[in-house]
Amino acid sequence: MRKDYNTRPFKTEEAAEDPLRQFDTWFNAALTAGQDEPNAMTLATVDSNGWPNARMVLLKGYDGARFRFFTNYKSQKAAELEDGKAALVFWWPTCHRQVRVRGRVERLPAKESDEYFNSRPRGSKIAAICSKQGQPLKDRESFERKVEELDRSQDDVERPDYWGGFAVIPEQYEFWQGQSSRLHYRLTYHQDSEGAWSQEILYP
Repeated sequence: MRKDYNTRPFKTEEAAEDPLRQFDTWFNAALTAGQDEPNAMTLATVDSNGWPNARMVLLKGYDGARFRFFTNYKSQKAAELEDGKAALVFWWPTCHRQVRVRGRVERLPAKESDEYFNSRPRGSKIAAICSKQGQPLKDRESFERKVEELDRSQDDVERPDYWGGFAVIPEQYEFWQGQSSRLHYRLTYHQDSEGAWSQEILYP
């Protein structure tokens, strides 16, 4: 199962000064390389007892130094996000690249959540309304009937107030480029109290 990464070296001197620009370059490279769902990311949080949790979610936009995604506000992940801190990991095996992000978490304004919800397929909207995300489900058939009934009974499907978006505002990035013999390239960006970014190269 061992794999050697014979990939073009990551010339850190060519890295963008703004880490979001560097992320954009790598994200688009993953798209061009045919990576399946390059917007899939691991979202890591910590619960009230200090236990870590991680799950895959889909990035739905990055702009203004915000990584945006959406979920049920009554879910376990949402409760843990209210702590105000989270980490993200992107893994693009077609490019042998990984990006790690740590930062603060904020809820998105209702207008942004409405705009994204309205762009979703009808089936996804109905699922968001009917699902008590992450809660025990005793009867799958009853849940599916509820979905069917809502689909028949409503022409317009509006966003429920318990569903919406979050944004991770990065304070630290790490860009990882796989290399042969595990001599990987690692470059971090750290933000100071005034918002300026500095770079630091790490050992593999």
